[in-house]
Amino acid sequence: MKIRLVDHRDIPSFLEEVAKCCLGEMSEQTRQTLREQPDPVRYHLGIGAYIRNEFIYPQTEYAATVPAAKELVAHADDYSARVIEIIMEALNK
Repeated sequence: MKIRLVDHRDIPSFLEEVAKCCLGEMSEQTRQTLREQPDPVRYHLGIGAYIRNEFIYPQTEYAATVPAAKELVAHADDYSARVIEIIMEALNK
């Protein structure tokens, strides 16, 4: 499922939607691993790369007309880390 920032208009709601989407696609085994090893930095190259490639970098096409998209792409690592944090928070409720 592709989520477009322009549909949400702000980065926080976009990140929440990305986290929900990722959680919906995540296997129980992956969820358990995240619960057992809750260090977000550990997942920068795995889940983080998936988030950046599937959800953040595609927003580049809107960067010229949507300032938030330009911000999102420019700080992709920070925002993918925030999505991982949101996922961890949801898993540990």
